[in-house]
Amino acid sequence: MKPGNDMPMKRARIVAGVAAFAAAGCAALTGAGPGSSARDCFDALVLAEVVGQVPGDFPDPEYNGHVMSWPYFIDLRIERVVAGQIATGDIAALSVQHSYWRDDLGTRKWWLRRNAQGTYNVLRIEGGARPGMCPAGEGPAPAYLTPGPGQTLDDLRKAAEQRHGSRP
Repeated sequence: MKPGNDMPMKRARIVAGVAAFAAAGCAALTGAGPGSSARDCFDALVLAEVVGQVPGDFPDPEYNGHVMSWPYFIDLRIERVVAGQIATGDIAALSVQHSYWRDDLGTRKWWLRRNAQGTYNVLRIEGGARPGMCPAGEGPAPAYLTPGPGQTLDDLRKAAEQRHGSRP
């Protein structure tokens, strides 16, 4: 390695950073924290349409690598409840995704998990895996985004909307 050529070290830091982010992201995507008895459970399975979405800010602004998914604020119009207890109509939820949902997809299934911020996390269902319903009395999952002291999710959403805009 030539003096001043720290590219291998940069690559190592990027790989380590992506691995750490992926591990944290996978834990968050299950909707449960350490020691949870209902790692892959959902509170409501609904048929809904995306009516609004705002990309959130990447959790680590100092990270300088490639990021494939990050938190979004997503508004769903629930047309039918398939399982669980939730009212039909519009709700705000949090999702971890790579890009905007296409607005031409219409109504689709969404597995929702109550979170500690009083909204819902949208569970990512991959490979046809279907989570079970959360047991009665199961506490809420950690939210995909947690506001800092003196902030609310609405504050974070408004700031993200000013920076990134919004789409249906």
